[in-house]
Amino acid sequence: MSGHQMNDVVVTFIGKQDPVNASGAEGPFLSALRQLPVQPVAALLLYVEGGSDRADQRNDALAQGTQYLRAEELRDTLQSRWPEMQVTLAEIGDDPSHTGTLLNGFRNSPIVRTFREAWQDRATLHTLPTGGTPAMRELLTTLAVMRFFPQTRNWYAPDRGELREEFPLAAQAVALSGAVTAVRLGEYAVAAEQVQIFSHAAPLVRELLLGLQAYRQGEYREALSLLRRWEAPAAFQKWREAAIRGLTLTSKPAGALMVLWNEVQAASPRNAVLAHATLLETALQTLIVQQGLPGKDEGVGAMVNRLRLHGMEVPSALDATTGTPRELYSGRNDAIHSAQHVTESEAQRAREAATDLLRSFPAPIPELHEFLRAPHMNAFAPQRRPELAELLHGFLVT
Repeated sequence: MSGHQMNDVVVTFIGKQDPVNASGAEGPFLSALRQLPVQPVAALLLYVEGGSDRADQRNDALAQGTQYLRAEELRDTLQSRWPEMQVTLAEIGDDPSHTGTLLNGFRNSPIVRTFREAWQDRATLHTLPTGGTPAMRELLTTLAVMRFFPQTRNWYAPDRGELREEFPLAAQAVALSGAVTAVRLGEYAVAAEQVQIFSHAAPLVRELLLGLQAYRQGEYREALSLLRRWEAPAAFQKWREAAIRGLTLTSKPAGALMVLWNEVQAASPRNAVLAHATLLETALQTLIVQQGLPGKDEGVGAMVNRLRLHGMEVPSALDATTGTPRELYSGRNDAIHSAQHVTESEAQRAREAATDLLRSFPAPIPELHEFLRAPHMNAFAPQRRPELAELLHGFLVT
């Protein structure tokens, strides 16, 4: 939260081995807490009275009160080790084996609610499911999906094992769907945020998503740098090669036309018509330079006439004095000055005209000519987003 230092807080269920086990050794929660890579400033200790004992089929009246005593002892231990730590105890529910009952008790607890209100906007919540029943552990691992705290990290400590970060399957499913959808829509920054939940895969696709975002923002050198140093998984190798080739050609004057073509394809109806007009202007200006003619501040019709005066046969897809190019360019003026509504059929016409323009553009070198002849195959084409989304999906789930 802006203006506040973010802290870390921890939540767990008290188990029958907390704070120490039968042999007097450190219990699972304290052991896991020592391995946590941050120092929590507060702890929420949850318990169900008699829960651990009933889970072991020891429903003994003598067990009543033992969980509270364990919670108190753990609180005292924490505060003796970390005097500044704020420790809160909360009893929730009366059935340790039923997740729904525990969830209702958790939601309705005034103590839990007070803890949340005190910390949710200024702390990351760390869940440590080290003790208790499977239902208790399930509740803790779903707190990220519930958005109990905006920022939540889930941890798991196997018996005698090292603490590691894990995410509930429901959270992974939501993140996977979000990342794939974001790529399909070209929202690469959102996708990069979503894939962070996949700790095994996120570093391997980070440069990909950052490179795509840089391209979308017009930072083509940065995109090229990111993709060149990206150690792409095998599934992405062909796409990466095409992307690097395309970015290299984009640095050439006529190569920049592909960027504008991509904008025409992805834009809303009104913006597609405007982007086509920009593409037409840029293409004619590029032809002027290629012909060695001096640049002038002139309209598209004047550029066409000047090229003809110098003996060039202007392709029909670039001829702004007649046919579809002229009509679309006039539509651009109407869209700007009259705020005229642009239909989807007009936008589709602009997209097709943009494709015709690239395919007929007289590129000065064969490689560039080949590149412009197949605009739908360029790595950053909106039409290739579903393909890229499927590659990402396949990589994240394996």
